[in-house]
Amino acid sequence: MEQFTTSSFYDAVIVGAGPGGCFTANFLKNDFKVLMVDSAAFPRSKPCGGLLTEESKDFIKKIKLPDSVFSTPEYVDITYMDHDNGIDVRQKKNYLNVDRNAFDFELLNLSKNSIDFSSNTRFLGAEEINGGADGYKMILEKNGKKTAVKSRFLIGADGALSTVRKKATGTKMNQLIAMQEWFSGNHNIDAFYFIFSKDVTNYYSWLIPKGNSFVCGTAFPIGTDVLKKFQLLKQKIKHVMGNDAAFYKKEACLLTKIKSTEEICLGSNNIFLVGEAAGLVSPSTGDGISFALRSGFNCAQAIKSAAAAPLESYKELCRPLICEIGQKLKKAEVLLDPVLRAKFLSNRINLVVSPDSE
Repeated sequence: MEQFTTSSFYDAVIVGAGPGGCFTANFLKNDFKVLMVDSAAFPRSKPCGGLLTEESKDFIKKIKLPDSVFSTPEYVDITYMDHDNGIDVRQKKNYLNVDRNAFDFELLNLSKNSIDFSSNTRFLGAEEINGGADGYKMILEKNGKKTAVKSRFLIGADGALSTVRKKATGTKMNQLIAMQEWFSGNHNIDAFYFIFSKDVTNYYSWLIPKGNSFVCGTAFPIGTDVLKKFQLLKQKIKHVMGNDAAFYKKEACLLTKIKSTEEICLGSNNIFLVGEAAGLVSPSTGDGISFALRSGFNCAQAIKSAAAAPLESYKELCRPLICEIGQKLKKAEVLLDPVLRAKFLSNRINLVVSPDSE
């Protein structure tokens, strides 16, 4: 229900109602009293390419989603387009293509009627109760009114600008500015275009089909002249976008791109961090959904099953995710270096490449 109460003690307060927060809530709802808050109005619009990896698809099987969540084509492969080396390679991937806004809406509906939920609600801070051992007193603000609530567990699923993370750690995460534009009209884009051009960015850019529309995006280091560079990107890929593309929407947000697993923080005391708030985002593709779903599930399992030391249990459950991030850091070194990338892609030319980890 769209409310929260101040008279009782919650078992868990979740800040952030994206995939990580919703998945955590869904697997806690039957055993715990949960409050989930988000600063945005719902339904919300979230800047995102909306592609789910193999890892995400396995977790999606745990729930039932309506067909309206999926975009067309429902599954997409990757086309690597390397402007620096003049190499184009298509690779079989079968990424699941979703409407991110519809996806988030359905994830929220999984638990919305079994927990307390409040949109347009900002998390302002938290005070420890008995050093955090007995939970936290949190200050929330909705419609200009500040309210205090208490909870045993505080779960930060509030993304790149996580306020909860600041309570758990002083470790900062490296971030980029992500921007994407939406276009409608006839197009022949049938794959996820993974575009590299050092003239545009030292990261990568993308084209993703979405039914009768498509999204064009990229990410830059903070301080870049993003409008100038984005125009250059569109000029370079105009032959793929076509002449009939009609712009209708622009989006931008911060994107976490950690440089080391040392930037990952899963929490402290009875504070838990999931998804991007923890730093769990692929450094090579920017995929955050698969890590949000898996860390959210792990967080719920740890809280439910490890009463004595839930945070330690959570860290153990997330060890494979951190190892995976480490492997993707190595892959990012290859993909984002023009010389290493040329060798990587050249080895795939004229080969039928089966799906790998990313």
